[in-house]
Amino acid sequence: MGYREGLKLALSSGYTSVMVETDSEAVVKVFSQDPANSLLMDTLIVDCNFLIRQLQDFKLQHVLREDNQCADFLANQGQSSPWGTTILETPPVDLANLLDHDAKDVSFRRIR
Repeated sequence: MGYREGLKLALSSGYTSVMVETDSEAVVKVFSQDPANSLLMDTLIVDCNFLIRQLQDFKLQHVLREDNQCADFLANQGQSSPWGTTILETPPVDLANLLDHDAKDVSFRRIR
C-alpha cells in the first residue's frame, strides 16, 4: 500500500519521472514481470501498474536496507502510527542525522 500511495503522491504533485528504491526483493520481482503475463492480478498490483503507466519515466530498483536508512527509519515509524497516509511537512528530529549521512553518501556496513 505504501508503494501505491507513494506513486499517487508523486503523480498528484506533478512528477513525471520517479525512481523507487526498495529493500523488498519481492516487490521488485512482482513489478519487473510483464503485467499482461502475470498471474498476480491483485487489485493493489493492478492499481500500481496503472499509476506507473501514467509516468513518463519510471525506475524500480532493489537496495539494501543499510543503503536506505532514511526510508527504513520512516517505515519503522509507520508501524506505530495510526492507519492511513501521513504526509510530513518536516522530517522528524531523529531522522536529521540519517539525512545528513545520506546527503554525504556515508555508507554503512551490513551486519548479518
